[in-house]
Amino acid sequence: MMVFRVAKPITVFGYRVLEVTGWEESSDKTLFWRGPGAAPPLNIQVVVEGDPKVVGADIAKRVGKGPSVGTATYSAYAWPAAEITCYGR
Repeated sequence: MMVFRVAKPITVFGYRVLEVTGWEESSDKTLFWRGPGAAPPLNIQVVVEGDPKVVGADIAKRVGKGPSVGTATYSAYAWPAAEITCYGR
């Protein structure tokens, strides 16, 4: 897993992105590579500014099911920060 702080301002769902994290199961060992195992084969996660409960409710209203939202656990930033996570196959 790789964690990147953003170099230029970007937003997701209107929230300021602080960090981007991701991995992909891949045999060619590209930048977001991870080996096979129990974790989802594709994961993209952003840490955004904001209370996780507020961010989660807002995103649920906008898109319904899909991205999961929780308290940022690996962030280097002070709270409040929320993780928005999308999994793929």
